[in-house]
Amino acid sequence: MTTFRGITRHRARRLAALAALAVSLGLRAGGIRAQDASHGYTQADIERGGQTYLLSCGSCHGPTGDLVAAVNLFGGTFRRATSDQEIVGLIRSGIPGTPMPPSSLSEADAMQIVAFLRSRPGTTTAARTSGLPGNAGSGARLYATLDCATCHMINGAGGYLGPDLSSMGITRPVDELERALTKPSIDIRNGNRTVTVLRASGPALTGRLLNQDTYSLQFMDATGRLTSVRKDDVRRWEVMATSPMPAYGDTLTPQQIADVVSYLQTLNAPPQSGGVAGTQRGGGPRGGGAPAPPANGRGGRGGPP
Repeated sequence: MTTFRGITRHRARRLAALAALAVSLGLRAGGIRAQDASHGYTQADIERGGQTYLLSCGSCHGPTGDLVAAVNLFGGTFRRATSDQEIVGLIRSGIPGTPMPPSSLSEADAMQIVAFLRSRPGTTTAARTSGLPGNAGSGARLYATLDCATCHMINGAGGYLGPDLSSMGITRPVDELERALTKPSIDIRNGNRTVTVLRASGPALTGRLLNQDTYSLQFMDATGRLTSVRKDDVRRWEVMATSPMPAYGDTLTPQQIADVVSYLQTLNAPPQSGGVAGTQRGGGPRGGGAPAPPANGRGGRGGPP
């Protein structure tokens, strides 16, 4: 005969098992939903996809994805595809009966373009604060007066503390260029962060962080020298959470912002590292890049990260 206490234990075990199953299913479902919402892409996927998009798709669709009539690639929805894999298929196979040809992109490259396209609706809505057509010549002259060359290099001329701008026109969308100029600390890429190292003796070291692991830091200083230090050999080190670059949203007029962004869009030297390594995969622009404007020799920081 089964006692009341035995029944209670049996029911308790069943209820605990059911509760655990429900929690497990709930967590799994939540995990699937979260992955679907973000499509499971990393920031590296999105950045590489943006570079590939501008090289391979930007000449027809434009840097903002809306150059083809009645098509907005950055809107978040697509007329001929629903899933990410279907979009990959369209990118690689083209669309028969339309001007969109097949491409030689690998599936991995096409998937990174999809990662970039999926990231656009959340970032483009707050972009382009000026909304004005810019003048690249005026932007080049303004770039020089802002001392951007103190930290940034263009076609071999300039500083090392900021990222090289020689390929900005084909590796960064317009909205990112403007956001980097007006609010540089909002979106700092991993390779563009500043590190400060306080050694046991001697002055502190500052540079652009290139890499770090459990034991060491590698960075480039203001002279372009690659420096590696062991973490256990220094008193303190800190990777800055904000950009050392001034935010020009409050000091430049909307027209000046548009002019500088237009100038940066003319910088189209093939990427030498990171990005699409100087090869053109499709109909995107390439070339030797625009000449760097003369630096005025004054100190300071400037230019977008």
